[in-house]
Amino acid sequence: LLRDSQRPPNALLREIAASPTLFLTLVCAVFKASEDSGIVEAVPDEQQALRAERAYKLLERWDVVPGTQNDGTIDTNVLTSWIKEARSLASGAGRAVVTDLRIGNVLSASPMGRDGRWPAEPVREILDLFRSKDILSGFILGKCNRRGVTVRAVGEGGTLERQEAAQYRASAKAIAI
Repeated sequence: LLRDSQRPPNALLREIAASPTLFLTLVCAVFKASEDSGIVEAVPDEQQALRAERAYKLLERWDVVPGTQNDGTIDTNVLTSWIKEARSLASGAGRAVVTDLRIGNVLSASPMGRDGRWPAEPVREILDLFRSKDILSGFILGKCNRRGVTVRAVGEGGTLERQEAAQYRASAKAIAI
């Protein structure tokens, strides 16, 4: 269903955003425990490899920030609780770094804030609250990947990139303390 359907799995994506346990199950299916965790796992068989492939594709499609309400706003308390629980579970599973990277990635799907700046205020608060370099790295990488592929004519230059950089600088200046 996930591979051949033309419709996005919206209900499943919302469920990942509601359940840190489901999120961690997907992360564990895709990524090995870190070497320093001391967790030794069996070599994956063909069934586990297929499960990992599908879990990875699902994580790549995931764009629902935890705590997102029906009206599109993000509840800061729900988001904070979700992240704390996911990070706690990930630490016990030896996947703290990759979990932070994936959390940052989904935070990059944030809508605009009420003030017209990106990301939304709750996401800004989370980035300041946790101050994790891995969450921030995932956030940056996620934003770059969400842009997609762009094509230019020979000699066209980087006008688009300069305009985008100017927008980010203006937003950063506007929301700086």
